[in-house]
Amino acid sequence: MKWSLFYKSKNLALWLIKIVIVCAVFIFLYVQLKNKTDELQHFYHYFLNTISLQATAIIVCFSFLNWTLEILKWQNLVAVIQPISFKEAAKQSLSGMTLSVFTPNGIGDYGAKILYFEKAKTQTVLLLNFLANGVQMAFTTLFGLVGLAYFMLQFSVHAGLYWSVGLGLLITFFFFLALYFLRHKNFWGYTLQQFLVKTQQISSTIHLKNGIYGLLRFMVFCHQYVYILYLLNVNLPYAEVMATLFVMYLTASVIPNFQIADVALKGSIAIYLFSLQGVSEWPIVLTAFTMWLFNYILPSLIGSYFVLKYQPQWK
Repeated sequence: MKWSLFYKSKNLALWLIKIVIVCAVFIFLYVQLKNKTDELQHFYHYFLNTISLQATAIIVCFSFLNWTLEILKWQNLVAVIQPISFKEAAKQSLSGMTLSVFTPNGIGDYGAKILYFEKAKTQTVLLLNFLANGVQMAFTTLFGLVGLAYFMLQFSVHAGLYWSVGLGLLITFFFFLALYFLRHKNFWGYTLQQFLVKTQQISSTIHLKNGIYGLLRFMVFCHQYVYILYLLNVNLPYAEVMATLFVMYLTASVIPNFQIADVALKGSIAIYLFSLQGVSEWPIVLTAFTMWLFNYILPSLIGSYFVLKYQPQWK
């Protein structure tokens, strides 16, 4: 009898936690959208009167492909622990996106995914999630530096951009320097040296697929941005648009940020960079808002369903 009451109270507590999380997500998203009434009005007008149904479908397809690549990336990495279906990988990835609403730089994604595995596998799941996010950061940095070189050769840039990017790169340098000096310190059961050893033990095929999925996802995201800009009659050469986006993502990636405020950060950076090329503000604001809506808000809402369906795996 006592065990039955304990089991029922435990399940009730879990349901209450899940409901609180999902309600908090919806309230938080509502507040964010309510604070962007101008963008919503322009967005509504833009889709109803400017963009065809076919163009809207293409934007949605870009987003669907973006999510799919992220899910495949996670499914590929989790094979180190156990093979999982695409559906299961989607459930874990979208749940992680939902819980990252409240956390800086998407840290909630780590906490969400470890709950889908037994407690003994926590360290490995953290490692795999770091590899999933790390490959995106690697491509953002690589293409960002290329874009920065192109951008600064082509345009007369205000000194503030040099200082901002320079500061970001300096922070990155000291970050890796700190990692070197802390290589023997224990983090979640791993030292950094053990982390490298564990990484090397993972199949090269898995690493290769992780890199391919990460590269494809980065390029899909950038080209979705380009496509929307062209729909809004931003007539800039392709190379210039891509270089600008590379710089924007690089700059945004070195600034601590909450996922929910991602549109404000990247939008403001994009407005400044594109203004140097004579592009007005509203096409950039609408593009950033559309990207945020389809690539963050929508999957976060879908992930709320999986949060409600979550069953604990920790023993």
